[in-house]
Amino acid sequence: MRTLSIFLSAAPFVAGLVWFFLNEQDMNMLWMALAAYLAAAVVMGLPRARTESRREMLAFTGLILVAATLLSALAGYGVGMGTGRAVWIFATALGLCCAGGYAFYSNTKQV
Repeated sequence: MRTLSIFLSAAPFVAGLVWFFLNEQDMNMLWMALAAYLAAAVVMGLPRARTESRREMLAFTGLILVAATLLSALAGYGVGMGTGRAVWIFATALGLCCAGGYAFYSNTKQV
């Protein structure tokens, strides 16, 4: 589970780096990935984010999804990504990766 969490969490930056090298050093996707991670880090920094309760874990996963999607879409519009549909599709993918990474990480038991 922890390995899957790491892969999901790294996916936005890997996609941003691929976009960067394939599109003449265009850093728009990297800025969006950074904004999504910033939103996820703020939510995970809340006091009850590391809970044992399944219900609270699902609530925080949903909160990370919404926060990461909104902040990365805002960053996409801020860097001039162009059309709204492309920004929202990529922002949703980033939010899903951040939320999935948190969900899989919070399901692992600390040894």
